[in-house]
Amino acid sequence: LSAAILEAWLFLGKVDEALAIARNTPSIGRHIVTLLERHAAKPFRVALNELATIPFAEHPLTEYFPAFACSVNGEETTAHVDTGGAFLYMGPERAKALGIETIEAGKDRFHLDLKSRPISAGIADTFSLGPATFENVPVIVLPTLVGDGDYIIYGTRILNPFLATLDYPKDRLILSPRNDEALKVQHRAMLPPNGVEVPFYLWGDHFMFARGRFADQHDLNFFVDSGLVVIHPDAAGKPRQAAFTTSKRILKNWNIPQSEIRKGHFQIPGPLALGSLSQPDHIIQVGAAGDNNFGGVRIDGLISHAFLKNYVWTIDFDTYTYTFGMP
Repeated sequence: LSAAILEAWLFLGKVDEALAIARNTPSIGRHIVTLLERHAAKPFRVALNELATIPFAEHPLTEYFPAFACSVNGEETTAHVDTGGAFLYMGPERAKALGIETIEAGKDRFHLDLKSRPISAGIADTFSLGPATFENVPVIVLPTLVGDGDYIIYGTRILNPFLATLDYPKDRLILSPRNDEALKVQHRAMLPPNGVEVPFYLWGDHFMFARGRFADQHDLNFFVDSGLVVIHPDAAGKPRQAAFTTSKRILKNWNIPQSEIRKGHFQIPGPLALGSLSQPDHIIQVGAAGDNNFGGVRIDGLISHAFLKNYVWTIDFDTYTYTFGMP
């Protein structure tokens, strides 16, 4: 119960209240207390006083994992958006080079394979994304973000202070402050008319999930995580990005043949849908997502960029509604 209350305070952005729960709950790890103490001492802040349009940056992975010009602690760099994460993520060497002091932060389970890996954590003094500026941004340092995977990633908590649109067809991110109704009106005027609305739910401070469909399986709960960067060649040798992943156990329950599951990836035998939006011919990556839950809510799988990129995707954190515009 205490862990759920802690998550609720973080959901509301109330770090001091979450810290009080952590200090008085022996089962919550000491490293959690230390991290919350650091965040309480250096509160996260954000400033944006205009309607911001931020173009995708040129990067070899932008087609599969959109990148943006940004700066961290005054250093110009690029960062990729991943709605499966919270604030900022980077590898240990990158954090060191950027002057981010880190401490051990226990272990975390990764969505794709649910394996636990040691992580570290710190705070970036500054982060900028176009005209949006952030102070005291929590950073998670992952041992996997090294070598060819040496990326900086930002997540849902960076988008949360805004009405946020990932306009994939026009290669741009649109942000307007949630507390400025006039700018939000201008923002919505830039979007395609008659968008399709899909309600979503938020667990903790960044886990978004919504209702979906996989082939003939209806009324499913999908984790909406845009960071699934898994690419396989199709029969013609063209690279195809997986749009969905779930576990062997769930696929077996859905009567998917073992011969397909053993391949590790295969074409979904029917449409993939989020709300009332449906698309055919997507690739699934077999993983472990779906063998987890958010606050006791069953999660059936993870839907990602290869599906989302076909829309102008607006996330409204005031109404907990996605709007998907047709380009």
